[in-house]
Amino acid sequence: MTRRTLVGSVREVSAPPAHPAAPIQGHTLVEMAIAVAVVGVLGSAAYPVYTNYVLKSRWAGVVAAMRGADNAMHECLAVAGASACDWDKELKPGGILHFGSLPPGVAVRAASFGDGLNGLRIDGDVRYGECSIGMLPGVDAAGKRSTRWGNLTEGGVKQTCGPAKTGVGIDRRAHV
Repeated sequence: MTRRTLVGSVREVSAPPAHPAAPIQGHTLVEMAIAVAVVGVLGSAAYPVYTNYVLKSRWAGVVAAMRGADNAMHECLAVAGASACDWDKELKPGGILHFGSLPPGVAVRAASFGDGLNGLRIDGDVRYGECSIGMLPGVDAAGKRSTRWGNLTEGGVKQTCGPAKTGVGIDRRAHV
């Protein structure tokens, strides 16, 4: 033992033992492999949820950008009636359908949803999960204006796009 004197006190300092009682060990390869496997399983479960969240937020931006067209469509229906509103003509320059700047990768066109129901079809590219949604203006049973949004199918084949990806609820078949 070594004695050192500090101002006002005496303290003993001992050296560490030459050989520790138990050797220091790290993690084994099996433990590391199990940890990597657990992280992989958690990641594989979280990734689809995350991608659906991203797609849903992108579609929410598209729906918000279409509010101007929604208002113009309801105005046309109120003034001229459903049979007089030609959405294909109104989408062209000079038509009444105007909307905020649509993000890249989104295309809008007129569509017939059967049973005399006409509206707009909004198609998204790979950034939007290659989904298509429909916008159908109308009047509900109480006489108030309403817009129905739906996920579209092609030729009777259901797309993998549903409310989890697009954020819109009803499903309609498109006849374009």
